[in-house]
Amino acid sequence: MNTFWLSADDLLRGSQRASSASKNASEPGRAKTLESWRLARLVGQIAVFGALYGAAMGTFAVTVERAPQIVFAAVKVPLLLLATGALSVPLFAVLYSLWGLRAEWIPVLRALASTQAALSIVLASLSPLTLVVHASLPSGGSGYAASVLWNALIFAVAGLTAQIVLRAKMRFWIERDRRHVSLLRAWLLIYGFIGVQMAWVLRPFIGDPGGDVTFLRAQWSGNAYVALWKLIGLWIGL
Repeated sequence: MNTFWLSADDLLRGSQRASSASKNASEPGRAKTLESWRLARLVGQIAVFGALYGAAMGTFAVTVERAPQIVFAAVKVPLLLLATGALSVPLFAVLYSLWGLRAEWIPVLRALASTQAALSIVLASLSPLTLVVHASLPSGGSGYAASVLWNALIFAVAGLTAQIVLRAKMRFWIERDRRHVSLLRAWLLIYGFIGVQMAWVLRPFIGDPGGDVTFLRAQWSGNAYVALWKLIGLWIGL
């Protein structure tokens, strides 16, 4: 259990031990897939810390009838992070092959998996702010729009922070080849684009107080970016 929490601190600091492990894993004859125990720990951290923030998301306009929304959101945030990562990795692997860096893919994959866990940890650390914001918002349409935009901002902040962690874990490889910098920027765009649309598919996380409490919306198709623009208009009164 102590290892679980101490490794979370290592993830945020981008510890040199992780970088050294990645370096050794890239040497001829020693490259291999992520160790099963380490991968399980990372998935556990995504589940635990992601669920903490998800529970905070579900507290908007909370009532006894809407209490299940807290549980639904706690389940879906880890699912969102894991699904987005799983959908983003194949495209990123293709980019690494096209750029001639396929031989360095295994340590990059290790760093990406660790960064996913770091993202969930940052989200959990911001959950008290979301609780305060939700407590101060009206339960009407403008309050719901503001809550959605606030949580989108929190995910953006956590994503940028995770990118810093990823840079720290990739320091050794960046010093060897600056092409990694461009590819890491591509990862941020790919992950962000897929993540927004995946959040749309898995909605509701917050739940409209005027609607039914449900795990998934009946109408899951559509474009997340169009919906986000409409919410901005509702929030500012357009």
